[in-house]
Amino acid sequence: MEIKPPGTGQPIFDPSQEAGSVEPKTGKFESKLQSAGAGESPLSLSPAVRELKSRFNKRDLDDKTKVDSILNCAVRELMLGELPQGLQLGENDKRFLTDWMAKDPMIQEKLMSFLRRILD
Repeated sequence: MEIKPPGTGQPIFDPSQEAGSVEPKTGKFESKLQSAGAGESPLSLSPAVRELKSRFNKRDLDDKTKVDSILNCAVRELMLGELPQGLQLGENDKRFLTDWMAKDPMIQEKLMSFLRRILD
């Protein structure tokens, strides 16, 4: 019995062809951040964003001792506090997930960019 390898061994696409322009796709997380900080009036902001604006300012983002607590608070308010999946978690699970997400470099970058846009 002869076992044939999968496929022809040739690439599915022709690498010599120009890829053209690639448009970035925004995910749910990024679009939520973009829509929340898009220069909206204070009344149209979500309660979580209003809470963050009332507790912190831009100068706090320059204080390295406060950044961790700001990121933890932002993750908890923006993501775990509003999403139905977050509401189902126990307090220990929320704390673990908040700490983990706040330490993720990609989430940190997005949140810091968002916070710099919305904070006064």
